[in-house]
Amino acid sequence: MRVNEFPGCSLYNSVGKLFCRCCKVQLPLIKSSITHHLKTEKHKVNHEQWLAKHGEDSEIKEYLTEYFEQHKDEAYGTLDADLLLYRYRTVESCMANGIPIEKINGLRPLLERAGKSLTGSEHLKMFIPKIEERELAKLRVEHEDEFVAIIFDGTTRLGEAMNVCTRFCPADFSAIIKRLVAFKTVAKHMDGTGLFKLLSIIIAKQLQISYDKVVCGGCDSCSTNGVARRSLKTLCTGMSSFLCVSHTLHHTGEHMGLDTVEEFLTPLLMLISHSESAKSIWKQLTGTAMVAYSTIRWWSRWEVMKMLGTYFHHLSEFIDTLIERGIGDATTRQLKHVYTTKTVALQLELAAAMDMEILCTTTYKMEGDGLEILLVYDALEAIRNKGRTLGDDASSLPILAGLMRAKKKLILGTPVRDYFEAPWNAYFTGTITKLPTTNAGVWEVTFSDGNKLDYDTEPEIRQVLDVTKMEQWQPLVTKLKGGFTYLENRLTNNCDSPYHLKVQHEATKLLRAFDPSLASGLVDANYVDALRTIDPLVEHDLIDKMKAELPFYLSACSSASLVVDHGDVKEFTTKVLKWWALADKSKFPAWAVAARIVFSFTPNSAACERVFSLLKFMFGDQQWAALGDYIQAALMLKYNERAVG
Repeated sequence: MRVNEFPGCSLYNSVGKLFCRCCKVQLPLIKSSITHHLKTEKHKVNHEQWLAKHGEDSEIKEYLTEYFEQHKDEAYGTLDADLLLYRYRTVESCMANGIPIEKINGLRPLLERAGKSLTGSEHLKMFIPKIEERELAKLRVEHEDEFVAIIFDGTTRLGEAMNVCTRFCPADFSAIIKRLVAFKTVAKHMDGTGLFKLLSIIIAKQLQISYDKVVCGGCDSCSTNGVARRSLKTLCTGMSSFLCVSHTLHHTGEHMGLDTVEEFLTPLLMLISHSESAKSIWKQLTGTAMVAYSTIRWWSRWEVMKMLGTYFHHLSEFIDTLIERGIGDATTRQLKHVYTTKTVALQLELAAAMDMEILCTTTYKMEGDGLEILLVYDALEAIRNKGRTLGDDASSLPILAGLMRAKKKLILGTPVRDYFEAPWNAYFTGTITKLPTTNAGVWEVTFSDGNKLDYDTEPEIRQVLDVTKMEQWQPLVTKLKGGFTYLENRLTNNCDSPYHLKVQHEATKLLRAFDPSLASGLVDANYVDALRTIDPLVEHDLIDKMKAELPFYLSACSSASLVVDHGDVKEFTTKVLKWWALADKSKFPAWAVAARIVFSFTPNSAACERVFSLLKFMFGDQQWAALGDYIQAALMLKYNERAVG
């Protein structure tokens, strides 16, 4: 029984005694003793060497042999172990690659060239629950004694489905481990209570994780997920909660009232989603392929806006070509109408959208599986700072300002704003008081202090036009500020309670203590006291110990002089994990435990989104033809990057 509880760990049974094959030692049958042995560095090294030489094949054969000995009534139990292994591996490989089991019938002549006989797909399906059982057993072993974050999400895009992922940081800080632990399809919409019950079963029964080891619950802000997350907190009392920042930024973009852009985008996106000819015409005119569009991310919509703004000078010809070739009908006529009646408004709104690139780049940055939790506070603060100064001067919206300056008709009285260096070191405002009378003439500007200055060229004078005084500037700034106001309301709890982010945002500010490149200049005893707001650190009685160890931790941070690029999440994650892996954690063990807890946190639900993308890629629209256990096991094998075949 112990062998099956620890699959893939090179254990085997001999005359009722348990042995570790790769370490060549007998083990006690006590579960905790076995777990301790499997986590030793000696076993890990021996196991890697053993796997490189033998793989899992012998274990799977033993598993199948033992299974059929216990279930003698099942068919094919008398077959040779090598043949059973071949059939098992065949089914496993098909599952991991999204190949319907039924297709094995057509591939059977080819597959049997290996010298092993197969059987029909209906009979091979008997291996599906066995493959799923071994994967679930592996997951139980991997999660043993780890501090685990539970991330969950549902969708109706591909039918009613939901999935649960986990992440944790092992004691050696070798990596952030991500796992898909459940994928369920349901006949009807699952409410919050139903989702909570499912999560509690997955945690306690399927993964056999102690509730105090669940240190983080992550999801988006939909009401069903919120009910489930709050209910889960009653069981996992030391659990911190994080709403998905990427979804928040998605909604921030939606609250920017670029009405003309939306009026143009609606028919355009409908057109390009159904017409390859339209995409081909666009590429012929611009020399660039039309960007792909996804309905589930605002930044994808922004990519289309950026494309339209960049190639705005081609839009008229693009629309006219569509009309000439009879492509699009009503949608094309709508494009023509918006473009011809609102040309200026459309171009200005597209330029304003392009100046919002920080939302796109931050969404990209926060959607990974690294240590985004240590970076998200500063990333959101950068967006807030942009919102606070938005529209104050041309530098806050440089693309929009450049376009407005280029379009402005130069007349007497046109406002100007220019910067003068020492000894003034200040901006001065003025107006154009003289226009050139010849091609060689100059533009005279009279400033508020009475001084006059000549500008020799048109580009020079346009560069200092005061866009904040132009009539289109403030209305466009107001539109954009709708998004920043939404974000600010979320971060200050000036919204409905299910969408509150204030506590989360303040927590992420404190969690920067675990970034060794910042800690020495940031953390003191009061800072550690403030960490009492992080529930799992209190649950595991770490705060007082961390205060006692603080000098040793700060000394290690100072002496290491870690230099990281906080703009590169992948590099940042790699270097921070390496620092923690190599540090002498015996001097600050409580900080090491706390770091493992914190590193399991994630400010996004991107892990679940990737499962749904994987589902669509592997199964497409035919997913409902597959059995539920087949889908779950297949996605687990692929997402968890298991070696198959």
